[in-house]
Amino acid sequence: MTMINNDTPINSVEEDFLNRKEFIIQIKNIIEKYNNKNSLTIGLEGSWGSGKTSFINLLVNELENEKIKIVTFNPWNYSEGQNIQELFFNELISQIEKQDTKFKIHEKIKKYQYILSPALNITSALIQATTFLPINNVKNEISEKLFDSDSPSVIELKKSLNKDLVELDYKILVIIDDIDRLTDDNIRKIFNLIASIANFDNVIYLLAYDKNIVVKALEESQRYSSEKYLEKIIQLPITIPKITNKEIKILFNYYINKMMEDSLITNEEISSLSNYYYLMSDYFRNIRDLKRYFNILYLYLPTVRNEVDIVDFMVITLIQLFENNIYHLIKNNPIYLLYGKNSMKIGNEYKLFTEEQTGFYQILSNHFNNKIEMILMNIFPKLKEIYEKNYNLTLDNENCRKHLVSCPDYFDNYFIFGVSEWDISEKKIDELFKCDVKIMQEKLIEYITLNRDQIIRKLIFRANDTDKHYSKKIIKAFLNITDQIDYTYDMKIIVLKYLENLDDDEKFEMMQEYIKNSQFNYGTFDLMYFEHHNHENNEETFLSNEIFNNLINIYLEKFKTFDINEILENNHAYDIFCCLKNLMNETDYKEIIHKCISNRKLIFKFISCFIIEESKSIFDLVSNRNNRIETVKQLQIIKMKELFEIDLINKKLNEIPEDSLNENEHYLKELFQKSITQNN
Repeated sequence: MTMINNDTPINSVEEDFLNRKEFIIQIKNIIEKYNNKNSLTIGLEGSWGSGKTSFINLLVNELENEKIKIVTFNPWNYSEGQNIQELFFNELISQIEKQDTKFKIHEKIKKYQYILSPALNITSALIQATTFLPINNVKNEISEKLFDSDSPSVIELKKSLNKDLVELDYKILVIIDDIDRLTDDNIRKIFNLIASIANFDNVIYLLAYDKNIVVKALEESQRYSSEKYLEKIIQLPITIPKITNKEIKILFNYYINKMMEDSLITNEEISSLSNYYYLMSDYFRNIRDLKRYFNILYLYLPTVRNEVDIVDFMVITLIQLFENNIYHLIKNNPIYLLYGKNSMKIGNEYKLFTEEQTGFYQILSNHFNNKIEMILMNIFPKLKEIYEKNYNLTLDNENCRKHLVSCPDYFDNYFIFGVSEWDISEKKIDELFKCDVKIMQEKLIEYITLNRDQIIRKLIFRANDTDKHYSKKIIKAFLNITDQIDYTYDMKIIVLKYLENLDDDEKFEMMQEYIKNSQFNYGTFDLMYFEHHNHENNEETFLSNEIFNNLINIYLEKFKTFDINEILENNHAYDIFCCLKNLMNETDYKEIIHKCISNRKLIFKFISCFIIEESKSIFDLVSNRNNRIETVKQLQIIKMKELFEIDLINKKLNEIPEDSLNENEHYLKELFQKSITQNN
């Protein structure tokens, strides 16, 4: 029985269940047919878990021939204190030496490195200074600093080296992966290296990174647009195709079939599981999410296989991994979920879960969304009685024979694992505060996924005793990850708690700097609107009126520069547009709306922001178990009318030729116009 390795990328076409081969072949052809003697830099862009390394492995397999020598460099494998540019040359020389015994080009590269070595050890400040210049001046500036009058042979040596490289009967492909895992300083050094020091002829660079992370790293030292700087370096940007819902389902089914081959699940259980797939699928945002989930099942199921209902166990495991706060509520409060001799009938008195919240069911419902609510009512029928107040149940012997989680005799079997694994120790919190902002972000996402309630409680508890330096880091890290996590009110409370450690001027300076240097994220927008609302309603605020007015003006000016696509694609787009009208003056607000409907692609994205998906279910009284799920999409047309002139949108839609609409566009247009008719 083999577990699925979370971080091991795929290495062969046989493992490529997403059928990316055609896409990879296109990139292979570009590399093989590139005949220009000048260096080419390809950027492989994708978010964490999108499959960049798997893509590289498959591409390398396709490129295995004598005409291309491949050099791989993963700077993340080295410790922080090492000189990353010197390490690059060491790796380049070593790998070329092994592959080329004919031309011995590595010897000239080694000589070039030797002469450069004093310059490669100059301070980061000197290297970073070059990034304040436009890209056209970067090479000249570095040349002046690195190739000064005391080393005239360096320039001649590089010319000679380039001449020899062009005469090779093969190309050199240098692959640099995991750039986005580096510190900001080392990210900048890598791009300076590619742009100037190692921009050799007949060398193709393939750089793999998360564009958002790289842009933010470059921003810290860029006087000019870091995106434009990146565009100058990357001649060919390639975006890893985002995994689709269909592809998620293909992989999910593959892992389920693998479980069946290993006798961990039966056909009958797979059939029962299909009732949940729609509810479960939204939790899997990338391949790593799926692998983590199935790894846990492979780890635990062999031990409990005969003591639990497999489908219930898979659902509880999903909750443990992705809704950890709800998992702990369930685990610690069986008395409110089960029927039978160990349960207690609920009267007017509720058990307290925390000092602030006064009832288990209220606490549980605070964490609900449509899908988790339906999942829980499926596996714990008693919840349906409590929340809908129209359904009475008694303990069902059939449920106990099936070892369901709702049976008191088997409930504990579902929670015998993970107590220490999901615990976040004080030592981990201490280490978290010592990290730089980028690493802190990664750890926060990890801890929130593992045990959301615990990390929030621990951070709030420590807020008053945290100094200003660490407070600023926590604030920045939380704001940076708000679009990568389930951002809720308690997350905002953490940011506000740590802001209290700064005086007004420090708050303003920190937030001003952050706003000017950051891309759009919902956390900052929500914080600005929250403060605006409190000022308008004379409620408690974290900034004085004067400072807040200055800050909100800075933010709104910055908002106008954000990519409208990023805002429309944000998970909170509906909330953003509902609040934006109260923040902006009428002219600026109308300008934003006009941007949203300025072209065909944007207008359909804009309409999609106002569609809310509602799930309805019919409970099966016979089995006390499964819901038949119906999903209804509703356009919030009344809210749209409050916010802007929908006649303008309707006019724009009617200008698009009907026969040019794709299926989704046709659906959105029909839904929009039908909603207008119904609400007139």
